[in-house]
Amino acid sequence: MVVRLQRWAYRVFFRVLQVWWFVARPQTNGVKLVLWSGDDVLFVRHTYGDRRGWELPGGGRKRDESPASAASREVREELGLDIERWSTIGEIVSRDHATATLVCLSGDHDGTPLMLSAVEIAEARWCAPADAPQPLGRHAAAVLDLPGFPRGTA
Repeated sequence: MVVRLQRWAYRVFFRVLQVWWFVARPQTNGVKLVLWSGDDVLFVRHTYGDRRGWELPGGGRKRDESPASAASREVREELGLDIERWSTIGEIVSRDHATATLVCLSGDHDGTPLMLSAVEIAEARWCAPADAPQPLGRHAAAVLDLPGFPRGTA
């Protein structure tokens, strides 16, 4: 019951943010994370926003937080993992109501079991990038199209 209420709160907060983004048109910063396990990448479905679309893990950056620190914090919060080494593979800019600059980083998963945040993550799936789950979210699709992708070219 508590998780259901927290998910509902995330959905409501996300809708409020969308209205604020539409009115204020802010500039935001975040990270998108390509987490590798062998030749597979982790894709997630969130419990808020586009709940059908498969995205890459990630989230917002706090003021004065480096992309690598934000990446480590996000995987700890959403997936229960401790990953400290990240490689930058590029940057995407998303222009909806807000303009979001997302630094895209790549890291290796050591096989530790995922501990998904029940409030934020509905499902997680390891897939080869060429076999990404559908429908693929637009940010994930943009990251997969970066010149620094796929693995080995970063």
